[in-house]
Amino acid sequence: MAALHSCEIGSMHELLYWDRSSLLKDAVEREGHYIDKLCKATDAPAKLVRRMAALLFFAGKISAQHEDLFAITGQEATICGYPQAEPAEIVNTLSQFLGDTHSNGTIPVLNPIQPDLIGAAFAATTLQQSSSLEITLNHAIALGNETAWANLLRSAQDLYAVNGLDALSVETWLPSLLAGRTKDELWFIAGLLPKQSVALRTFSVNLFKMLLDQSSKEPLEEQAIILNNLGGFYSALGRREEALAAAERAVEVRERLSQKNADAF
Repeated sequence: MAALHSCEIGSMHELLYWDRSSLLKDAVEREGHYIDKLCKATDAPAKLVRRMAALLFFAGKISAQHEDLFAITGQEATICGYPQAEPAEIVNTLSQFLGDTHSNGTIPVLNPIQPDLIGAAFAATTLQQSSSLEITLNHAIALGNETAWANLLRSAQDLYAVNGLDALSVETWLPSLLAGRTKDELWFIAGLLPKQSVALRTFSVNLFKMLLDQSSKEPLEEQAIILNNLGGFYSALGRREEALAAAERAVEVRERLSQKNADAF
């Protein structure tokens, strides 16, 4: 980022004083200016193209002919105030910005903004003031599925550690996205969580509480695993009483399991 910025301004005079936050902001502005220039040439609404580029960063690499892309682009156009925009024209503009050629040489592929940190900062900056943020993020998940969840979790961690970017709190966007997820989906998301993450502690608690709610009729072994994890995340947040309660419930479940099968427990 520092090299790009020095080339842009034609000087390395204050290189040692550039912090990551400032460099990220400059990189985000540079991506935005490029989109604005491209949209001016294609007569596409820049606000919508920026929004779709942000959405596609979380969705990950997809074909420009993805079966759901045009419908989602149309819905995002309506949200942005451009209900008459043609999805095919917007996707074509995105292809000029993010496009690559598929291995067969004919189908364009839309690649997320790279590197990941710049892409995450661009996406978060673009979407942070959106009144329909949850809808857009669910669109990203619909397009990218597991990849979208991985990108959202990684972005929350990457941006959390950048001083001066407190407004880009991706981790606060995540809890509402859990609503309506199946138990299998929740377990998949849980599997993506790092062992230690300051940024995702609260989200992790919300996730395992939802799993616990859905596990009342599940095998006791699963409940014990959930309670152990929940206790650990509560403890990491300094919520000692809740951590202790979860640990005690886990012990009770283990005792019930040992009564049923002493050799295994």
